Amino acid sequence: MGGNWKAALVALNAYLHDFSVALAFTSSLVAYWLTRELHHLQGYYSILLKLRRLIIFSFAGIFVFGAVRVYFYRTYEMPAGVDESVLISVLVAKHIILASLLIGALYLSVKFWKLAGRS
Repeated sequence: MGGNWKAALVALNAYLHDFSVALAFTSSLVAYWLTRELHHLQGYYSILLKLRRLIIFSFAGIFVFGAVRVYFYRTYEMPAGVDESVLISVLVAKHIILASLLIGALYLSVKFWKLAGRS
């Protein structure tokens, strides 16, 4: 198996980090939509609580997987032959997009809990 299993785990970790952001955003979007459009249905609040747990789990995943990613960055995420400044520029651009999604998820989460409190 060799030493490539560490690189594979770091690659999987990078995927899980990005996936956690997408999951937090989409879960918040669904929860907001559910609160706005289907609040009159019986059982919607229990679904909302489950989505809230998923959102919290996603935020935890973002930070845990992100910390692992930062720790192993130089060792496993620097492809040979790529200028470090170019790679950092690409990573900054990607994180601006992901941070925008994360801010959107936080905004929607606050908004759907305010709406849920009124219904």
